[in-house]
Amino acid sequence: MYEDKRNRMKLNLGIIFGLVMLVFTGCNGKTSKNNTALPITMDNMQTYNQKRINASQNIPLGASAIDKAIQIYKLPLEEMGYSFDATIINTTKVLRKAQYNQLSVHTHSVINDIMQYVNMYPEQSIDRNFVDTDTKNKILLFLKYSEFNQNTIQALNYVRQCQKLNNGICSSKQYSRILLDNKFIDSKVDTKKLEQMLGKNMSQHIASQNTTLTDTRLTGLFHSKVGNASEFGKYIEDRDGQQINVGFLFSEYTKPFKLKDNAQKAIDEYNPWWLK
Repeated sequence: MYEDKRNRMKLNLGIIFGLVMLVFTGCNGKTSKNNTALPITMDNMQTYNQKRINASQNIPLGASAIDKAIQIYKLPLEEMGYSFDATIINTTKVLRKAQYNQLSVHTHSVINDIMQYVNMYPEQSIDRNFVDTDTKNKILLFLKYSEFNQNTIQALNYVRQCQKLNNGICSSKQYSRILLDNKFIDSKVDTKKLEQMLGKNMSQHIASQNTTLTDTRLTGLFHSKVGNASEFGKYIEDRDGQQINVGFLFSEYTKPFKLKDNAQKAIDEYNPWWLK
């Protein structure tokens, strides 16, 4: 009888061990598959789009916005055997370097729609398992700082440096001196970049000037370096808290300026995972 109990115990332990291994193996297989991002090809996107169309026709009445997003965006992708989170992150990186064509435009539209759901419903996105916490944080960071670049951050740092040297405020003349001393701006104008931002006529006007660093030329050099000066402009203000027109940043008539309170946070938070 004692021997029978021992045999039954061994059998039970064997069954339990087998089940544990089965679950462990299954979970590992699922994790491995779910860490794979959808390769961005026309065929894959067409398949995904058709699955999304089919899914959109079966949404129950009264479904929340996030539940609809799960049904239309997440589940079809997972049915194809790919990770929703990994696809968002990988595709965002790929699109930053992709050529402008029908595939990249359409893919960007889909990814942007997904990001906007997370942006509008960050907590529900986590609660309903639309995305994981890391993906949510990366999406919010991307939406906040994707128009930034390292030069914008450096330009803000130079404002901070200017303020420290001048009792918490910075004049256009002082700022231009710091930019020139640190070789932040070059005497050569990137006419192509300026043409995209300011138009062909203004670009040619700036480039045709002599090497004298006029207000206009300094502004052109600064815009060429920073890329999107309007983003830079969101983080500076005059001493009365009024917005500074970055189009006349180096004009003698521009009031002294300083960093806004949120500028330091932007400098500290900026971590462009989408460029890595």
